[in-house]
Amino acid sequence: MNLSIFDYMKKAYSFIIVFFFSFCFFSVNAGTNPLDSLTLVLKTTSNDTVRLSTLVLLSDLCAEEEILKYADPAYNLALKLIQSDDKQIKNFAQNKFANACNNIGYAYMHKGDISSAIKYYQQSLKIRMEIKDNNGIAQSLVNIGYLLEQKGDIAKALENYHNGLLYYEKGGDKSGVAYALNNIGFIYQKQDDLNKALEYYLKSKKIREDIGDKHGLSQSLTNIGAIYKNQNNYEDALKTHLQSLQIQKELGDNSGIANSFNNIGYIYEYKNDYGLALDYYQKSFEIRDMIGEKKGKANSLNNIARIYYLKNNLPYALDKAKLSFKLSQELGFPENISNASNLLATIYNREGKYKDAVVMYQLYIKMHDSINNESIRKNAAKQQLRYEYGKRAVADSVKYAELQKVKEAQILAQQSQISQEKIKRWAMFGGLFLVLIFAMFMFNRVKITQRQKVIIEIQKKDVELQKEMVEEKQKEILDSINYAKRIQYTLLAHQELLNQNIADYFVLFKPKDIVSGDFYWATQKNDLFYLAVCDSTGHGVPGAFMSLLNISFMNEAINEKNILEPNKIFDYVRSRLITSISQDGAQDGMDGILLCFNKTKSIITYSAAQNAPILVQKGEMIKLISDKMPIGKGIKEQPFELYNLPYEKGDMIYLYTDGFADQFGGPRGKKFKYNQLNELLVKLVNEKAEKQKENLTKSFLEWKGKMEQVDDVLIIGIRV
Repeated sequence: MNLSIFDYMKKAYSFIIVFFFSFCFFSVNAGTNPLDSLTLVLKTTSNDTVRLSTLVLLSDLCAEEEILKYADPAYNLALKLIQSDDKQIKNFAQNKFANACNNIGYAYMHKGDISSAIKYYQQSLKIRMEIKDNNGIAQSLVNIGYLLEQKGDIAKALENYHNGLLYYEKGGDKSGVAYALNNIGFIYQKQDDLNKALEYYLKSKKIREDIGDKHGLSQSLTNIGAIYKNQNNYEDALKTHLQSLQIQKELGDNSGIANSFNNIGYIYEYKNDYGLALDYYQKSFEIRDMIGEKKGKANSLNNIARIYYLKNNLPYALDKAKLSFKLSQELGFPENISNASNLLATIYNREGKYKDAVVMYQLYIKMHDSINNESIRKNAAKQQLRYEYGKRAVADSVKYAELQKVKEAQILAQQSQISQEKIKRWAMFGGLFLVLIFAMFMFNRVKITQRQKVIIEIQKKDVELQKEMVEEKQKEILDSINYAKRIQYTLLAHQELLNQNIADYFVLFKPKDIVSGDFYWATQKNDLFYLAVCDSTGHGVPGAFMSLLNISFMNEAINEKNILEPNKIFDYVRSRLITSISQDGAQDGMDGILLCFNKTKSIITYSAAQNAPILVQKGEMIKLISDKMPIGKGIKEQPFELYNLPYEKGDMIYLYTDGFADQFGGPRGKKFKYNQLNELLVKLVNEKAEKQKENLTKSFLEWKGKMEQVDDVLIIGIRV
């Protein structure tokens, strides 16, 4: 007997549901993130165009230190495909080659290799000019302008910025326009034309507010704060920098946070509060050192040295200033060299080392003159006029083109009228003949149309029937999964049981699919209360199978085998999993944390596989110990350890799986990461449990944005 597709679906899904309720054992693959998926595509495809697209995407999404790993082979493959005789492939390759050059340039800029960065940005610009990519041209011009500015070639930098601005406006890229305006404002600021700089910064800020660009908005606020500081308006400057810092913390932008700390330090220094200034400068340096931001490190070291000098601690001041000077020379940035040499000259003079002071002061004058002179100021005004003229020329050319179109349309209308009159005359002679021919076919066409109408009606009914059958089968499948969800939820920790044993707590549980591989489970044995937070292999229906199996084995260990220590419970579950589902080499199981609350002795013990509980005590986070092996078959299968949890009354304990930290999102599509999650928990620790849950949920949804949820999310917070 032949089966329809619906019969196959019904039989297959019936088998799955039976499989679920029978605790059957199986193997699944863990979920993957976008980078893993792209890497898999790269390994499996032999198609050059697919490989090129994948390499460029990977270089867009990966961390800065890994860009060259993907951008270099993309560059070479694009060069090969550009030689193709196929015009479509050649155009495609040119576009990807420009993107690869841009990413390589960014990587070298991040490393501090300015010459190499400019070389690749110029290659990208050349291709984008050839293919007439206005927004791409603008991006390359502004990138090159930024590097020229860092090298001290302010005139050429300003020229690039203005040209980039025109191309961004031509391409309709508002974000790019805001970026170019911001950079032009920065040059005016460097030339001490504060009013002109503020004008450009405010224009940039307005655009970024309109388009919802938070990262750009924080940058504009930082720059506006710097102008207020230079105008001695310290209160508004501090307020603006704090607004910028708040946005950067929300975005998880470490580089921006370091910059804001540095700027806030400036404010306190100018207010003669050297203690707070040094504190913020140190914070800025620590972050810049952590992320490898060499130019920023040189700046922070110089600021720290200056504070020590102002506090009359000359040995420390000299040591930090020398470090700043050495790093500045390695990078070759005139502004950093100027600042460091000026401070060293001052310190040497104070110590009586006049020869060294003169050498440093001469270098300071040389560097200062290279980045700040009257000819540059005049060039800035000149470029402003060129920009305004360019805008007017573009507008005039558009207006002229519109007038030409109107004139051409009028000529075409006249020609069309003459042609129509000729056609009418011929139509009078040919019309009757055409009507006669048409009438000969009319009767036959009517009969054919009637037959076609009958066929269409039959096909339409058949399609509707098929649609109803598909919808019915889909409803059956969803009903079955939802029923499975109700069963899974009955096995999770009951709210009544949690309320009896924990006074203040919250549970944030967001499965990726209808059913979940993450689970939380609790049971009570005499005066012992157990609470587990676990992440089974996989998610969705396969993950739910594993969670059901793991719950069953933990329940069996405590309530049937009378195993009471959390570590021995995990040992038992691992043994049962290996015996049941790992005979064929599969490594399915779970990561998890199991707490045991001893009500009589008022102590908490726990065991942890891969994941570790987080303890927040007196506003400080304490990350507790875990065993770096899964509950299941793995490389390491030693007995699990039993740990004591050193809590004090009022502390918060957090148990979580990896779903929240691994979620992609934010302005750059990056992972949320554990450090940012832990910082958020410490920030929320003094709020009520339910309020913490609301804020965590809000933070997760804002970070995820329109991106897909990548894994199950589970966090439990307990106040002890």
